[in-house]
Amino acid sequence: KYRNYENGIFHLDFINKPEPIDHKTPKTNASVDSEKIITHLDAVERANPEIKEIFHEIRGRIMQLDDKIVEKLNLNYYAYRVSKNFAELQVGKTQIILFLRPIDFIDPLKKVTKVPDSYNWTMTSKVILRNFDDIQYALDLIEQSYKETI
Repeated sequence: KYRNYENGIFHLDFINKPEPIDHKTPKTNASVDSEKIITHLDAVERANPEIKEIFHEIRGRIMQLDDKIVEKLNLNYYAYRVSKNFAELQVGKTQIILFLRPIDFIDPLKKVTKVPDSYNWTMTSKVILRNFDDIQYALDLIEQSYKETI
């Protein structure tokens, strides 16, 4: 069915209207055990206690940089952005991998390594965090990456 309006505008009515898709409710398969579904927080919970504390400290300090910072949870990482992503955190059991924008960092300890070009990632600088001593150094690098986006 359709309706004609003035100036050549018309409206189509659906005859067989499709069911609305609920994007907020995850699709589940009856054969999948609901206890095996892993959430983003599960990655943090599986980490050892020191890595959990490091993650929460870095996350809190990132969010304090600017009120406009948005945290986005993706399948494998936490992303932080203002106008563009400036940091991503992948939480493992014994380490956190910090991905940053591809800029020339002030990196006196040479902890920043490059992600291979073949990955075609935007965040091509990476730092591995394993203990509390890495926090302040990582925060300095995060701030440099953040400043490149504003």
